[in-house]
Amino acid sequence: MRARVGTDIRENMLTRRALLRAASIAPLAGCGTGVLGTPGAVRIAVSWSGSELAAFRAVLDALDLSGSVDVIPLGDEIETALTGGRSAPELVMLPQAGRVRELAEGGALRDVPESLWLDELEKPCYPGVWAELLYHDERPYGVPFKAADKSMVWFDRQSALESGVGTPALWTLDFWLDRIEFLAGTDRRLLALAAADGWALTDLFENLLYAQDPETYAALAAGGESASWEKDAVRAALHLLGSWAANPAAFAGGVGTALTMQFSDAVREVFQRRRAVMVVAPDFAEPIVRKAVAESGRNPAEVVGVMDFPGLAPAGPRPRIVGGDVLVLTPSADDRAERVLAALAAPAAPLPWINRFHGFLAPNEQTDAAYSPFLRPSAERLRDSAVFGPRDEVVFDLSDQIGALGGRNGLWRILTEFLIAVDGDRSGIGPAVNDAVLALARW
Repeated sequence: MRARVGTDIRENMLTRRALLRAASIAPLAGCGTGVLGTPGAVRIAVSWSGSELAAFRAVLDALDLSGSVDVIPLGDEIETALTGGRSAPELVMLPQAGRVRELAEGGALRDVPESLWLDELEKPCYPGVWAELLYHDERPYGVPFKAADKSMVWFDRQSALESGVGTPALWTLDFWLDRIEFLAGTDRRLLALAAADGWALTDLFENLLYAQDPETYAALAAGGESASWEKDAVRAALHLLGSWAANPAAFAGGVGTALTMQFSDAVREVFQRRRAVMVVAPDFAEPIVRKAVAESGRNPAEVVGVMDFPGLAPAGPRPRIVGGDVLVLTPSADDRAERVLAALAAPAAPLPWINRFHGFLAPNEQTDAAYSPFLRPSAERLRDSAVFGPRDEVVFDLSDQIGALGGRNGLWRILTEFLIAVDGDRSGIGPAVNDAVLALARW
């Protein structure tokens, strides 16, 4: 029966991905010169949709660029914008900064003016974690536009109080399983998981891995001979994830529901439907959180809790994983595209998104933004991790740095298979860990 359920989940996920892919690449299919977009406009491809796309258009409006820029939303198929051709966009908002060096080396990108990386005193205006990924042969090939704190946990304070689980912000990671078991006899679960959006599943695993051992995380990100998945920390992170999946009380709706649940629905499970106490979600969950709380008839300021992803122990390493979107130029870019790039790289450019739409962290240290109480701690941490000590060092998203393994047919698929194998079966954790490590090691 378990095999049949797993097959059904995989088939549903593959069907959904195929439909999304067909819809997202349609704007580029069969287009020749002048067919795609407004003649003479600078074309910029983005992965955003919904409120994020609306927020980006508001940024363009504030910069008086709406009439001279065509936005091409491509979703998960954003890299189709880098395949070249006469209809290729001049600018791409790339959500995988770890791909920039490879793309630059292969000639798929143009370098960007180094002046965009410097403030008026010619000092860097972006944290070093970005330069490590976006420079190739001592030249920048991208400009950070939007940061993402991948080590945030959102929780419903009212649900935590009503269910008697205590205060999530005080827990270590080891205590989560205890709280899962505590809630087993109630109608609430500890976690909502958006595993259908593979990045949400890989983000969770990466946080677990970093909490186990930052050095293993760093070695895997760096690649080379030291990048072995046959490490105790990898097994420990998988085992912890498996211990949750083996407990029917861990995830809202169970593993089967988690594997078909999208990001926005996982947020609503916590703050609107109130079937889970918390969700591991980046900063850009904020607009969904606010709307979900309002739909439940409550005030966000009174019920929304935000905390850092915890360590295994109070004094242990805590994950501080960052991702984000970077602006890159394609070989077809001209002076007009460079001017658009410069306008979007200005410190004040994202303020309409931050102030009106929320759910945005600016990587530019010169951006003077009035962040909401929910995002202010993240903004301060990502801007200057040294304030928080060496155990809180900010690192970049692992799946963005490990090439094809970080994609939907790599880590996402392997973790999905892992959850299916463990679903409700404690005795299956060990074999499933072995299978996952072997699959990772084959890449």
